[in-house]
Amino acid sequence: MQPSKRSDTKMKILKVAIDLFAAKGFDHVTIREIAREVGIKGSSIYNHFQGKDDILEEIFRFNESEWDLAYGDSGAEMADMSLSEMLIGLMQKSFQSLQSPLQAKIFTIISQEQLHNDMIRQYFYRDYMIGAREELKRQFDVLLEKGRIRYPDTAFLANEFHAYIIYKYYEHVLRKESELDIARLREELLKHIEFFVRAIDSY
Repeated sequence: MQPSKRSDTKMKILKVAIDLFAAKGFDHVTIREIAREVGIKGSSIYNHFQGKDDILEEIFRFNESEWDLAYGDSGAEMADMSLSEMLIGLMQKSFQSLQSPLQAKIFTIISQEQLHNDMIRQYFYRDYMIGAREELKRQFDVLLEKGRIRYPDTAFLANEFHAYIIYKYYEHVLRKESELDIARLREELLKHIEFFVRAIDSY
């Protein structure tokens, strides 16, 4: 079935909003400006969204769906992997998503706006912090059950591993770098994974 004109317009609004929010900041973009870039009347936006906050929530949903597509059924896929293979696999999937131009713009919006936009701050905390730690714990639980790691406190392992990721994220934000240096970040995370795996294996 072909997508409807209404759904096409909604996606176009969403992509234009992502472009504008990333370039100018959420507070500095108006509904009228989004409509003008889409090529529709300002009032027509409200056939698809209730307002800017509703557009932002849809961006969150779109972002989550893109990450879900990237990760797939990671539990089944990684069930027979070692700790090192599992962590490297998660890192590679994350990089694949971050290298998408649209995902990069959403990342920019989240980075720029989270300290003064409560909706974005809550989203970042829920998905990028708590959600990411829960996913790591789930993966560590599988490895513990299969005897591939011996350290029993998988919640602690998840928090410890993830803390470095959050540090690197804020280092990027505070430097105000326009783009992620994927090659440098990959090298640093591979060292982090190697160190982490050796520490766990020594338990």
